[in-house]
Amino acid sequence: MARLTPEQREVLVLHYFVGLTLPEVARLLGKHERAVYSLQARAIAALRRHLTSEMTTKSDE
Repeated sequence: MARLTPEQREVLVLHYFVGLTLPEVARLLGKHERAVYSLQARAIAALRRHLTSEMTTKSDE
């Protein structure tokens, strides 16, 4: 999670750990729902890329 932007982290924490819906996250942060969906998608993609590269590196050792 440290590789994410503060906004991306905030969206993921509020949605997955606090349990808010994405529309609720958008209202809380004062952002459009589309912006929150985009932040979430980019955060998940970044985490996926990082984890994939970590797994590839570990399997090469």
